[in-house]
Amino acid sequence: MWSGLGSHRSQFIPIWALGMHVPVLLLSLWLAGHIVLKTELLREGHWTRQTHWAQVGLHALGVVVLGCILLLSRFGQVNEDFLASIGISPADPMAAGFSQLSRLILFGLLWGILAQLTHLGKGLWRMSHRP
Repeated sequence: MWSGLGSHRSQFIPIWALGMHVPVLLLSLWLAGHIVLKTELLREGHWTRQTHWAQVGLHALGVVVLGCILLLSRFGQVNEDFLASIGISPADPMAAGFSQLSRLILFGLLWGILAQLTHLGKGLWRMSHRP
């Protein structure tokens, strides 16, 4: 979302206009899996071997989801037709700002993949060293 300072106009920019494409079904499954796991942990009150393996699986799915976003997106390439529809030309500094924002999101995505891989590795190590 962005706001025009002078005219008090607010505008929402959809994520696809920033060149990002999110596999909604995979993302929904990943989030639902986390909700189910946390609910089960609250119900049981402790970790079990099955809940540890479920967490490892969710970290693996997280790598897949974030990897799909990375592969499907065109970071730095804003949708000029959409920007024109809200009155922003490609030469407008705001268009360049949206392009930079898209590239910044790429770094966050790469950090997220690294975090998921780290958690996945820790989970696998923990499960392989448990009796």
